[in-house]
Amino acid sequence: MHETVKKMLQLVAGGFPLDKPIIIDDGSGCPSVVAFFSDLELDVFMLRFVDDGAVELVTDDYEHVAFTADILTSIEFMIEDADELWRTLDPFWSDKKQHWVGWEHLATAPENIE
Repeated sequence: MHETVKKMLQLVAGGFPLDKPIIIDDGSGCPSVVAFFSDLELDVFMLRFVDDGAVELVTDDYEHVAFTADILTSIEFMIEDADELWRTLDPFWSDKKQHWVGWEHLATAPENIE
């Protein structure tokens, strides 16, 4: 894919990288493991990786998503990588406080795309 198209897609993803799981703040001070990817029509979607390999596809206002075998294979690998990120986050869960503590340095910051 041409570099200009990649940068445009990353801009649509809020400056976050595409096709790799990352840790972000979910807006409530808790970590979330997500990935952004583009479908066959170059629409950008977010995958939210939850428990034990489960994935939520966030479609916002889109009515459909166009997959290829390559995209599905890529998502399969992203699930494995996301599981590793959750294992990295595990030590930051405080049973005592029932909250995540000190994980923020693991969060991916969006890139400033120009």
